[in-house]
Amino acid sequence: ATAGVTLPIGKAEVEKGRIYAVSGCPLGGSSLSYHLDARYYKNNTLTVIRSMIDIGEGTAVTLPEDADDNRLFIYIRTGEGTKIDSLVFRPMLRYADIADDSYEPYNSSVEERLVALESRLAEFDGVGT
Repeated sequence: ATAGVTLPIGKAEVEKGRIYAVSGCPLGGSSLSYHLDARYYKNNTLTVIRSMIDIGEGTAVTLPEDADDNRLFIYIRTGEGTKIDSLVFRPMLRYADIADDSYEPYNSSVEERLVALESRLAEFDGVGT
């Protein structure tokens, strides 16, 4: 990177006071090279939770009490001069009491697939009658 890059990768509605785990940064990261970080809105300003970054070992995250709402944002951050051609980030946010941090690609639940199917079928309801 010729300059620092911050890439938003997702947001989640979380519960204040609950501890979450953020993982998925490749090993060997640092605050200056590359990492995953958690951010939230405070006084309408996107704010980094400074002590809560994943540099390849995972980290615990708690939404601060001064957050404007329950949104937690996760970013990939790459520092100036960092080369990351062959690194693979596998970001994951989960309850901290779930110890298994093995990565699995997201698959929608049966309930989510049924809702999507019903929505598509509703588009055809009444067509051709």
